[in-house]
Formats: sequence, structure tokens, C-alpha cells
Amino acid sequence: MNMRAFKLILLLIPIIWACEKPTIYEVDTLQVYSDGGEKINRKTSSEFISIAFADLFGSAPTAAELSNFNLVYEAFGDPEFIEDLIVRNLINDPRSDIPSQSEMKADPESFVQEAYLSLYNRPAQESEVYFLREYIESTPDLLPTTIYYGMMTSEEYRYY
Repeated sequence: MNMRAFKLILLLIPIIWACEKPTIYEVDTLQVYSDGGEKINRKTSSEFISIAFADLFGSAPTAAELSNFNLVYEAFGDPEFIEDLIVRNLINDPRSDIPSQSEMKADPESFVQEAYLSLYNRPAQESEVYFLREYIESTPDLLPTTIYYGMMTSEEYRYY
């Protein structure tokens, strides 16, 4: 009987250990952004126009505006050239929601971070912030439209 009790105890020990509550670790939530290098799908002409318009005006283009921009795409063979013209046209529109030069100069780092989040849907890397902040601070005549133009005509902006 002693041996029987001993065997029963040996069988019950793993069962008791298995019934322990697991340790739960609570962690803070973290916003995850994709890396700019992971964008592999090129935007269609309608997507490019709609996204560029929304990035600069905070709303989608009307059907008539979208139709006019698509007509320009169809009339010309080089999409990158047309995208360049469309971006230039949208950026120079007085309704565009681009920060002013004084806002950019007052806080270049925030300007860069906000531009990256708005246009690339990711935070700027430290090297990107450093380069653009230094460039903004060392170039007195630099306009925010120049930064936006450069970002919106880049390869990263053309992909999602």
C-alpha cells in the first residue's frame, strides 16, 4: 500500500503543476509603422491623384477634378512626368494645407515628423530628421512647398 500511495503522489504532482495560473505580462500598446522600403505596390493614377489631393487638402477630389486629372494621365505617356506636374499644381494651389515657412522654421523637427507621417505614413528616421532639419536651418529661403514637392515626387511616395 505504501508503494501504491507513492505512485499516486507521483502522478498527482505533474497535474497540480499544470494547474498553476500562467504569468501574464502587461505591456504598453505600441503604434507600428511599416518601413518605407517595404512598399512594393505602385499606386494607380487614380490612387496617386486621390492620395496626393487628400494629403494636401484633407479631402478627396471631386469626381470632376479626378476626371480631369485622369484625362491628363491618359493624354500623356510618361506617368512620372504627369505626376510631377500634378504635384506641382496641387502644392501651388492656395487651398493646400502645407505649413507656412515661419511654422517650418520655428520647429523644423516637428515639421519633418509631421510631413513624414502625413505623406509616407511612417515616422521619419533619425537620419532623415537630422538631414532635413540641418537643411532647413541652413537655407534661409527654403519654402515648405519645396520639401513637400521633393517628398511627393520621390519613389517612396509613388508606392504603398
